[in-house]
Amino acid sequence: MQFQFISIDQFSLLGGIFLYGFIAALSSLIGFYKSYIQKRHYTLTPLLAPYGIFVWGDSFLIGGFWAVASFVSFSLQNTFLFLVLQSLYWMVRAAGEILYWLLQQFAQTKRDLPESLYFHKYFHGESIWFVYQLFWQLVLVLAATCLIFLLKM
Repeated sequence: MQFQFISIDQFSLLGGIFLYGFIAALSSLIGFYKSYIQKRHYTLTPLLAPYGIFVWGDSFLIGGFWAVASFVSFSLQNTFLFLVLQSLYWMVRAAGEILYWLLQQFAQTKRDLPESLYFHKYFHGESIWFVYQLFWQLVLVLAATCLIFLLKM
């Protein structure tokens, strides 16, 4: 039987993946409570944005996804799998956000009033929609670039 040793850097990265998954699992449980029990589906969660969780309604499913993905990557000691999942996730999430903000711009019913959005004081009126669309387009480009880079490794 031969043991495969991992480097300190990979060990640190695996520890980070484990912590990421643990926080994701907690956010999933809290998200279930906030959404199902307290009916606060649309309450913003800015601290969970690195997970792509923007409101408590997102947290239950996305937190669960990242918990499972992180623990599988950690168990397999496969940091590459985790990075590919991150890239693919952000490509899909960014595409969804682009569509959301495009539709939000032209919808008759406004779910997010322009005045309630971050950076509205710099981008007044309807111009805020362009900022959000462009931001998510840039995230999509960055995620696609990362994925291409990872696939060449």
